[in-house]
Amino acid sequence: MTLLKKVLPWMMILCLLCACSALAEEDEPDYGDLYPESLVYEGTWACGGVLLESVAEDGGFRILIRHLTGDGMDQRLVWEYSPLYTPETGTLSAVLGSKTLETLDLDGNVSSSSTEYEDGEAVFSLDADGHLLWKDQKEDAGKDLVFSKIGNFAGTYDCDRASIEILWDSDDVYSVEIHWALNAKVSSDWSFTATYNPETATLEGTGMESRTQYNAAGDVISSEVVDPEGCFATFALDADGNLTWQNSDSVADGMVFERSIY
Repeated sequence: MTLLKKVLPWMMILCLLCACSALAEEDEPDYGDLYPESLVYEGTWACGGVLLESVAEDGGFRILIRHLTGDGMDQRLVWEYSPLYTPETGTLSAVLGSKTLETLDLDGNVSSSSTEYEDGEAVFSLDADGHLLWKDQKEDAGKDLVFSKIGNFAGTYDCDRASIEILWDSDDVYSVEIHWALNAKVSSDWSFTATYNPETATLEGTGMESRTQYNAAGDVISSEVVDPEGCFATFALDADGNLTWQNSDSVADGMVFERSIY
């Protein structure tokens, strides 16, 4: 009984602390709810060959900046920040940012990396036209860079026997390759050059359709353009990150492509 009397008060205190902690977690608002005006920074941005991804997380933002370098584009500089929003200035400010040099293999995977520093500071702001500016207070790496929002379309999407691969080229330009296996010997293939439309949050572009024939071994026998005048397409993402494709000939109406590779 004596032992129980000694332990019981500590058990009550522990239960009280756990309850308070759970209540605090429930009451803590999401960052977007706390500062909804800050969500204008969220998204994927590009300037030349520099890609910036900004995501609102619990307690702040996470920003990743990637820049391919090297003679063979086999190296990548990566800056990472966890900035906070300042309502008075409408900017994002970060300390203890890091810079890493990554070496890529032939498949584009990271084969090695080395951290150059972890004490970087930066301020992110928007100009009058809605472009994102990066003021790197460590080494001024963001000088003269003006980022435009380009959406988050890069990846591979599948629907039945059709597959769409979207690659970011530069600035707001994407390349879109579509392969649709009609049967084991014939496929329809489209190639588009598309740009991001910030007003509609879609990719819009023109391209060509070709009809490809294969032999029993899967080798290409022939490929010919279906319509020399080309076609127009619009690509959009739904709330779940799935892709829809509206083509000028309505070939993909009603189809929803699920993202399989980011």
